[in-house]
Amino acid sequence: MKRSLIAGALVAVVVAGGRATEPKPYSSRLWLELVSDSVWSHCELRVTVDDRGKGTARSQCRYEEAPSPKPIQEALTPAEIDHLRGLLQAADLYSGQLWGYDTRGLDGPLITLTAADRERVTMVVCVRNESFDSGPRKALLDWLSARMRAR
Repeated sequence: MKRSLIAGALVAVVVAGGRATEPKPYSSRLWLELVSDSVWSHCELRVTVDDRGKGTARSQCRYEEAPSPKPIQEALTPAEIDHLRGLLQAADLYSGQLWGYDTRGLDGPLITLTAADRERVTMVVCVRNESFDSGPRKALLDWLSARMRAR
């Protein structure tokens, strides 16, 4: 009896496409890091959401020619977390163009975005990457950048 139940379950998995249904991306725990590095400054924003749906954002900047403010850590509201999840799902960071340019030699920045959805991780260069010029990826970058620099 047990063998027939196990065999039936295996057949169901194979028929359903060979694997169990994956949860929607960014629907549970997630981790993001936005880093903007240039000759003049270095800023980081780290956002985490745990398995219980509790989120925090921590930002810190260091400036070459000015005093650096203290790091700021704050809790994210459920509405902010839902908005972020929607931005991440629309941006689809696990496909499309991932590369860009390091413009620090031209007094520009190198901006990278690292995103982790459970165990899956991607790193995207945002500078001179056409996929961040408009649309969902631009909306995500704008939202994260505003949180990083508004402190």
